[in-house]
Order: sequence, then C-alpha cells, then structure tokens
Amino acid sequence: MRLGAFLLFLVAAAGFLGCSPLIEHVDTPGQGGDTGVSPEPERLPDITREQSKACSAPGKRLCLVAFGALPADWMQEWADHLRTTYRIEVEVLTPVDPMEAWNPQRRQISAEGAIGVVQREYQAAIVNPDHSFVIMTTLDMYTKDVEPFIFGITRSSQYGIVSGYHLDPAHRGSKPDEALLKSRMLKFATKYLGITYYDLPQVSDFSSLMYGPIDSVAKLDAVPAELPKNLVARP
Repeated sequence: MRLGAFLLFLVAAAGFLGCSPLIEHVDTPGQGGDTGVSPEPERLPDITREQSKACSAPGKRLCLVAFGALPADWMQEWADHLRTTYRIEVEVLTPVDPMEAWNPQRRQISAEGAIGVVQREYQAAIVNPDHSFVIMTTLDMYTKDVEPFIFGITRSSQYGIVSGYHLDPAHRGSKPDEALLKSRMLKFATKYLGITYYDLPQVSDFSSLMYGPIDSVAKLDAVPAELPKNLVARP
C-alpha cells in the first residue's frame, strides 16, 4: 500500500473507531429462536485496482457492497429500489472477500473487521464524506460490544453493515422464504441509508423505520419499510 493511500486509510479508520456504534441485536442472548451453524464463507477473488476505484466520483451517493457471496440480482434489486424510491445515486460495488473478518472459532464474521476490510479495499471512495456505505452479508456476525450475534451495526455516519443470517426464516425453524429474507435485509439497508446518507437519528416512535435499536425480528417486521417522507428530500 502506498504511503498516501495508507494515510487516507488511517484517517477514515480513526473516524470509524472513534464513534459510538448503533447496534441492532437480540435483547436477551439465547432467546433469538435461531437454529443451525453458519458455514465457512466462500472465498472471493481479490478486488482489482480498477474495481477499487468504484464509487469514487464526486457527488453524494450510496455505495452498496456485498461482503461475501450474495446473488448479484439481489444487490441490483436493492440498488434499483433505493435509487428509484429516493431518487439518489446508488452504485453496486464488486463483492469483498470475507475471509479476513471470519472467526473460525465463532463461525461468524466480525462487524468491525468487515467494515475495516471494505474501508481498505475502497480507499478512493471512503475519503469523500458525501459517500455512504451500506454493506450487505448473509454471514452470521458479531461485534466485540454485544453477544452472541447482531443483525446490523453503523459506525460513524458513513458506514452500516447488515447481516441477513438471523433474518433468514430457514435459520429460525421455518421454511426458507427468499422474498421475506430479502425484504428484511432491504428494510435494514433502508434504515442505514437514513442514518448514513440523510443523517436521520434513531427514534423511539415505533411507527417509523428509524425506530430502534431493533432487538427482534418481530419488531423489524412490524416497522414500516420506508423512511418518513417528511424527513427525506426527494428531488
């Protein structure tokens, strides 16, 4: 890594580490109703130099990136929805290999590790404060702040990461339901768009998607799917 790029990375990382996280997790450990063990993730090719320049154009935009293997059509569907609904610039980035953040003892990825890897791979984009990142993964995820797992977390006002593992009906003793899993992940992604792109605060009003923290799948299913229209400017 060249010195200039390394220094930019340190600046971004300092902002990441210095801010209090917003963590979405099950309120009572052991009461999540979850089954199964997260499999070891698939290795992905390294990001090329050209791919790493994605989402670095000037102007306010959302950078949507998969951490680990995710169907490309899911990513595009989420991007199209957010772009059309909120009339914003959205770029889908090349997926990032998750192995560096994978903890084989826990069989989970570290949320802090995942965000750090994305920061490093997309240095050209992270130095622009107008660029928001929402990271999507179906891998089980933990943070050093909370046990035993989390649904998602935001760090600073620029990054959010969503884990669909415990949002998947198949991991909660029910039949697989791809549409439901995708809608739940999109709901979290939209909330994190509110935080990272629109600087919206979390609220205690259960009639708003910005309600939180979300501490159960039932609460996630109950809150609205879209951001409050009166708080979001749509050109």
